[in-house]
Amino acid sequence: MRSKSPNPIIILTIIIVAIVLALGLFLALMFVQSRPPEGTSQVTVEGTDVMIDMNPNDAVMLVDSPGQGGEATAVPPIILPTPTDTPLPPPTATPLPPTAVANQVIFVSHTVGGADTLFSLSNQYNTTIPLMARFGISSADLIPGNVIAIAVANPAFCPGRRPYVVGEGESAFGISQAAGITLEEFRQINNLDANYTIHFTDVVCLP
Repeated sequence: MRSKSPNPIIILTIIIVAIVLALGLFLALMFVQSRPPEGTSQVTVEGTDVMIDMNPNDAVMLVDSPGQGGEATAVPPIILPTPTDTPLPPPTATPLPPTAVANQVIFVSHTVGGADTLFSLSNQYNTTIPLMARFGISSADLIPGNVIAIAVANPAFCPGRRPYVVGEGESAFGISQAAGITLEEFRQINNLDANYTIHFTDVVCLP
């Protein structure tokens, strides 16, 4: 009995499948070999492909560079500063320096007349009875013909503004209201602290 010969189509199909499987296996091997080792990556530096690795101390290790040989070289890591959310302190008013405080007052020579009183002198000059007393002037000094030095508010202390002598019991709020400005405007003009501190017989500036 004559045996039946294999179908040529089946044989051709088996050969094609074998070729496809061999080609797939070859491509898979090429891909595995081309992958960088675990923990490494490939970067391009100035047109050159370089393999890098990270050591346990986070230092970049140069693993391989085409055209170069030798051992791996450690490159120190770049450490960026840690951002902080700490808010900046708010600006605070700077108290007047001692020289400026001393310049609040100037002294004017006055020859005492027969009708002079401390009250009339306070109206004649930009001063108050307590401010004159602070610098040693009292009613005992008002002898006709006597020359006295009267402490008055210094106009140069408030350029472009009006100097004012703080009276007894007065506050920054009351003075600012009487002057028609806000308390904050008064603080900024006179460079007061956060508590709006003023003192009896101080010279302040008003619009």
